[in-house]
Amino acid sequence: MDLQAAIVNTKYGIEAGSKQISKRSVPEEWQGSCSTVASDQPTQIDTQRSINTCRRCHTRNMACSKQQLYFFSACFVFFLWASDIGHGKDKQRSKQVATPITYCDTVNDSKKYDGKEVSVRATYRYGFEWQELFCLDCRKVGKTWLEFDDDAVAQYKAALKKFPKHQGTVNAVFTGTFESSKGPYGDGGYRFKFVVRAISNAEVVSKSGWDPEHLPSNSRKKVCGG
Repeated sequence: MDLQAAIVNTKYGIEAGSKQISKRSVPEEWQGSCSTVASDQPTQIDTQRSINTCRRCHTRNMACSKQQLYFFSACFVFFLWASDIGHGKDKQRSKQVATPITYCDTVNDSKKYDGKEVSVRATYRYGFEWQELFCLDCRKVGKTWLEFDDDAVAQYKAALKKFPKHQGTVNAVFTGTFESSKGPYGDGGYRFKFVVRAISNAEVVSKSGWDPEHLPSNSRKKVCGG
């Protein structure tokens, strides 16, 4: 072993002659005469550092993967929970059995039927600024504002296609919730409100939605109570 190699061995603590010392590990001024102890292979220290770095990267990647998994799992659980609530409402609504009753009975005994699910046969007239459910026999008790349940479009969409556009007068069986305690409704001139979720047995009376007093006599006879 020459003197320079011995000095390198003493300073860096690496066995002389091994190929684990790179040229970068030897002082620049000795690189020319230390070719016997240097090679282009990385040192043990460099190798260990690389291994440690890889381990840290792998650990971080695993942690990120777990966080992403937890996040997507939480989103999935929330989606199932929200869907279950929606289905629960639909099931609860489907279990409600509408009480068949005359329209005049609902308005004449409004406190009894307030908030109740009912089915009534009545006349519906509608136009630019009005949408009234009525029967001539009891119209003087108070007008009823008709409103459609946005959550039940599928149940009345087909029936609406048969209605005249823009305005008209139609007879039908309307199923929904009758309300009387939170009025006035509509534009303020309606004492009651009927929220429709289903329509059946629809029959067009007139393509005009004007007040029934202004309907032709033959059309007037067809409306509820006519």
